[in-house]
Amino acid sequence: MKKTITFLLFYITIITVSQTKNIDTDSLEIENLISKSVALRGQFKLDSSLIYSSKAITIARDKKNTALLGRALMREGITYYKKTDYTAAFGKYNEAIECFEKVKDTSSIASTYANLGSLHSQQNKHKEALTYFFKAIDLYKVLDAPKREIISLFNISLITFRQKLYDKSAEYCFKIQAIIKQNNLGDYLNTNIENQLGNIYYTKGDLEKASYHFDRTLKFSKEKKDIRRQVLSLVNLGAIYLDTNQLKKAEKSYQEALIIMNSIDAVLAEKAVVYIGLGDTYYKQKQFTKAILYANKGLAQATEQKQTEFERDAHKVLSKIYAASNNYKNAFSHQSDFKILADSLSNLTSLELVKDIETKYETEQKENKILLLENESQQKEIELQKSSFNTKLSLIGLLLVVLFGAFFMHRRKKQQELKLLTTEIKSTENEKRRIGRELHDGIASNLIKLAHNTESKNMELSHQLLDSYNEIRNLSHQLNNTSTEGEMFMNRLLDIFPEETETKKYKQTISPISLSLKEPYSTHVFRIVQELITNNLKHSKATETSLNIELENTNLVVNYSDNGIGSNHKTTGNGLKNIADRILLMNGNFEVDTAENNGYSININIPYTS
Repeated sequence: MKKTITFLLFYITIITVSQTKNIDTDSLEIENLISKSVALRGQFKLDSSLIYSSKAITIARDKKNTALLGRALMREGITYYKKTDYTAAFGKYNEAIECFEKVKDTSSIASTYANLGSLHSQQNKHKEALTYFFKAIDLYKVLDAPKREIISLFNISLITFRQKLYDKSAEYCFKIQAIIKQNNLGDYLNTNIENQLGNIYYTKGDLEKASYHFDRTLKFSKEKKDIRRQVLSLVNLGAIYLDTNQLKKAEKSYQEALIIMNSIDAVLAEKAVVYIGLGDTYYKQKQFTKAILYANKGLAQATEQKQTEFERDAHKVLSKIYAASNNYKNAFSHQSDFKILADSLSNLTSLELVKDIETKYETEQKENKILLLENESQQKEIELQKSSFNTKLSLIGLLLVVLFGAFFMHRRKKQQELKLLTTEIKSTENEKRRIGRELHDGIASNLIKLAHNTESKNMELSHQLLDSYNEIRNLSHQLNNTSTEGEMFMNRLLDIFPEETETKKYKQTISPISLSLKEPYSTHVFRIVQELITNNLKHSKATETSLNIELENTNLVVNYSDNGIGSNHKTTGNGLKNIADRILLMNGNFEVDTAENNGYSININIPYTS
């Protein structure tokens, strides 16, 4: 009997150890798959990342490993967030929370709530974002995790700032400071908080408080040797001092910023702002020679760095300086350049300045002409004008009738041409979408199935099939890239731009970042950018490419440039014709600047009302 009991105990022990080993092996496999998925996501190989996370989810479900299933689902949600597939990300995050609640993993629940807050904030769903961040904060308090609580509070401050709830935004910053003090966290996040408070008070118009917080930002950034933040703080302080006519302080701040920037190799974007600020400061001090010197340096820097906004500001400052020094010709020239870059002036003061400069310049020209004319000749000309006035009036009337008829015929012809062009482009777009759908639903679908089927037998072939699938899928997206209501335009550009390499750099900026274009503008601008990037990859041999899309009042501006081989021919090629046709349909205009071995740039201006 004792031998039987001993044998049974030994058998149970063997089975238990065997099961434990199996569980450990399964867990290790799931964790390895999650790690590979995270690594691929870090390399922006998002589709490959999803294959590994999906496999981890499948095994975790099969083995009923709830804890690792939650982790795999949350990681997959982050990947979908990176792909801007917010619906899929939302679903994965909620599944993950269900798993974490079953295993009572409060820390992971809090992290997922914070992720959901970021997800909704990215979509400008402020109310939902705040709800999730507050849920995360409640759990961080239970977990006694003050740093994670602070990050969520800072995100809430940023959201309320975007909502223009400036007092609320400041209140959360003060709450963060209280938590830091209470938990002895020292200088944790202090630079960001002080800078945020400076921005809040500057926007509210409380320049005294803004100056105080930017001063503190400068102090902390010096302690941390944060060069970029030091320069930004000095520029902000210079702007405040300039607004409040504390000109010596403004000069000191801008000069200090300039010294810092000249001490490093890199060219910071704010250098043009500093030069222009110094120009404006010396203008107010009536030191016009110095003002012109620094404003011209700012203009040259902005032009070299292709900073259109700063070019505009430099022209504006130069126009004021020349007008104050009675050089109306140069003042008028710079004001004209300013108008071209800005399209329309932002306030009544600027409009009055333009009118005043134009009037003075025209008066000066007329006075010079009058001095050159003899009084006798001038009198004869006036008498001749009086005698022939009626005849000229009749001729002008007849000419107006003829011109109106010609204009009407030309307009009618132009409308017919535009109608034909619109029909042609619509047909082309429909055909592109049809081909895109065929590629996605047919070849791409078959390739991904084949990649899964061969993965266990031939991993190398599976990856080659996966790469082919990704190429076809990207092509399908580019052909069938139609916008959805409320979609940010930046999301559409992500499918066009290739990944950066050591030898090829791509920079794209959109202002505002949440820009969403209505149809047909969205499709037209997307296709224009697509054409430019395609030509870049095929022909330009460029190492640096830049795209800037900016909505300024009622004007949509698209600036593209690269440092490629360029061309001596500005108006040839089907690609440029397609671009020109689309710009014409949007009542826009464009200008190309290129030369052989001297890069390529195009500036597009389109009238646009949201």
